[in-house]
Amino acid sequence: MKHARVAQPTFPPYLTADEQRKNDDFEWALRDRALRKKYGGKVVAVHRRRVLGAGKNYQAGWAAAQRRRDRPAKMEVALGLVPCEAPTGCGEST
Repeated sequence: MKHARVAQPTFPPYLTADEQRKNDDFEWALRDRALRKKYGGKVVAVHRRRVLGAGKNYQAGWAAAQRRRDRPAKMEVALGLVPCEAPTGCGEST
């Protein structure tokens, strides 16, 4: 019995400019010490190294960003969970 060969989708070996910008925003949110101190344990919506909103989950983080008049389209925003600062843990901060 012969197996039919199914074409696998191919992806380019690089990120587009928009994907790279979102990735850079996400990496910045993960690594910035001041951001971790302020938003540790929360999901932030970031666009061009600017926090648009934050919340306890992805839905709340995006809802906070939607309240801004100057927010870009959702597909242009990086959403990610900010890790807590190790020594202090996740406190109650805004």
